[in-house]
Amino acid sequence: MEITFNDFTFNIKEINDLKVDSKLVKMIEEAIEKDLNKLFEEHKETFYCFTLNTSGEAFSVSFTAYSKEVLEKLVSKELKRNPEIDIEKEMHCLKWSYADSPYSLYCYDEYFSHISDYIFNKREKLKTERQIDNHIEKVLNSMEKAMYNIDSKSKFSNGQQRSNIIINVEFIPPDYTNVERAFRLNSIDTILSTNYIEALEFEYFQEYLEEINN
Repeated sequence: MEITFNDFTFNIKEINDLKVDSKLVKMIEEAIEKDLNKLFEEHKETFYCFTLNTSGEAFSVSFTAYSKEVLEKLVSKELKRNPEIDIEKEMHCLKWSYADSPYSLYCYDEYFSHISDYIFNKREKLKTERQIDNHIEKVLNSMEKAMYNIDSKSKFSNGQQRSNIIINVEFIPPDYTNVERAFRLNSIDTILSTNYIEALEFEYFQEYLEEINN
């Protein structure tokens, strides 16, 4: 799939070409659906972002959501602490902050801990660096495929416009590879209109592609 963004053209794999663990995809799909059902039932908010997160070593999978109401509360709280803050700048800093969302690791123990156990147990059996790298890649691909499948059922929208919602699979802390997954899971228009590009390591991603293509 060829993408042109900021006058930079690059190719990324199609989502159906990714190698996945089918069992893991199904487990994650089921967990996301349960998470979303509970989230939407208990919190009548305007959600604008949903991510599946993992560490650089892909030891676990967790779910995070962000809403406009929560963002406003966070900014208001900071404003009370320091009336001199730049509200726009503060909102910019908090908008995509995994750590600041109260829905970070949402219902992890109920729906995701057994998935992390499954991943960890598979990882424990691997011996070579190549096996581990392939395992990490397959975990990320499986996470992405699960998000894609849920999105195909319009589960993230909950009556809202999908074009106003970002979904992604992210390394925490942010990694430039988050860019590739973001462009597979969202339209360029959505990435631009939501300013999600500010949360991505796009410059590092561009440098990486230029390096491997030279």
